Amino acid sequence: MFKRVIWTGVGYGLGLSSSIYVQRKVRRAVENAPEKVRSEAAARSRAAADRAKVIATEVRAVVRESRRTDDPATNTVDLRERNEWLSRARLGRRSA
Repeated sequence: MFKRVIWTGVGYGLGLSSSIYVQRKVRRAVENAPEKVRSEAAARSRAAADRAKVIATEVRAVVRESRRTDDPATNTVDLRERNEWLSRARLGRRSA
């Protein structure tokens, strides 16, 4: 039992220290990056977040609509709609 406590502590310590190390390296890399690279990365991350919000809003609307119906057979998402969502997500990733 004592060995498990020791190794759990070691695991937590290594995980924490490695995440702090990576965070510092990334922060230094961002600070040293040219302004063009920083602005491009920011624009792409904003665009990805916007695409995710649009898809999430559409999914919520479909779920809300399907819950409104009383017939359990119509509470499933149409396969065509699902494929459309997936293709939108893939297209969004390719254009980034």
